[in-house]
Order: sequence, then structure tokens, then C-alpha cells
Amino acid sequence: MSRDQILAVAVILLALAVAAVYVPWRGTGGRVQVTGRVLLEGVPVEAVRGSKIGFSPAEAAGGKPPANGPIDEQGRFRLGTFAPGDGVLPGVYRVSVTAYTKTPDYRDSIYFHKPLPSAVPERYRDSQTSDLIVEVTPERSQTIDIKLVK
Repeated sequence: MSRDQILAVAVILLALAVAAVYVPWRGTGGRVQVTGRVLLEGVPVEAVRGSKIGFSPAEAAGGKPPANGPIDEQGRFRLGTFAPGDGVLPGVYRVSVTAYTKTPDYRDSIYFHKPLPSAVPERYRDSQTSDLIVEVTPERSQTIDIKLVK
């Protein structure tokens, strides 16, 4: 085989590998737009930059990718699987919430190095300890409010 033939085969194999990863998820790939709010004792969590919510597949063998998204200062979120806000594949998910609250000396800056206090109880930071389970149904969009208790 000549060098040009080897290069052509390598390019074809690379294209096939990219297609194998991309094709099952092309377009919306069946993803559902999921938005909602994080509520603590019925009140929206006032989160700061760096706060996030995560959906991890409840069935580990299901092969679904996780989804996540930032939580804003009114406790709202929009989830994404492959890109921010691109949606979630239908299924059952365990939920984790990592939210921080402002301190008197807080500055909304990527250079703010002081640790911020958690806005939610510690058990919600890990999907395995949060006991929060939600189902994303195969609709076009879905609103899911995450209700936390102290």
C-alpha cells in the first residue's frame, strides 16, 4: 500500500468513527427541553455563579449520557446533554444540586477565591445521596421543579 492509500484509509476510518458517535444523536436526537426551578422549602434558591444541577441516569446500564445546567439567581435552570441547553434524553434520572449563596463580601467574578456557603443541604450535592429521582418523558418540552427540604 502506498502512503496515499494508507492516508485515504485512515481518513475514511476517522470519518466512520465520527459518524458512529454523532449519528445516534443527530438533530435533537429525541432530547426533551427541560427547564425548571430549584426550590428550598418552597422558595426559589438564590444561587450565584458556579451553582449547577445535574441529572444522572438512574439505570447505569441504560447507556444514556448525563445532563446538567447552571442555576441562576432566581433558582431557574435549563438542562443540556451535549451542549448548554440542548435538552435531555427521556428516561429516569437521579438529581444532584450544587448551589452557593452570597456572602456580604461576595463579588460576581471568576477571580472570587473565597469558598461560598452552600445554599442547599449537603446531601443534595451527590445524586446518590440526594434521593431525588425524576422522569423525563418524551414530550417536546418539560418543566420540572426540584423541591428540596432542609
